[in-house]
Amino acid sequence: MLIPEKPLIAIVDDDQVYRVLLRFLLTKNNYNLAFEAKNGADCICQLQESLLFPNLIIVDLEMPIMDGFRTVKLIKLHWPEIKIIAHSSILDPTARQRVIACGANDFIAKGNQTIKICELVQKVLNNA
Repeated sequence: MLIPEKPLIAIVDDDQVYRVLLRFLLTKNNYNLAFEAKNGADCICQLQESLLFPNLIIVDLEMPIMDGFRTVKLIKLHWPEIKIIAHSSILDPTARQRVIACGANDFIAKGNQTIKICELVQKVLNNA
């Protein structure tokens, strides 16, 4: 498994506007993007075909085809070195605990908290 020297981040979210927002925030803060995926199945396919893996993947919980919970489980099963931040607008208070139990390193709510994504990315990457 090849892991780059400068952190690479992948974004997995079915909302194209939200992917654009995350891409803007990450590139503004000097992160490089590995890839973007519109659902969990797309993410897994891109990982299977990749020669250079992201250090961290930001995964939405609510997506068609394959949701974030299943996506996180599969990433951790096949690529356990990859860090994961889950994010969602789910109002269910147990969503954070459920996705952490699936293997995510942390969780951030969509909305007002999104602006803090780069701080959380740095925190998760530093807790290697």
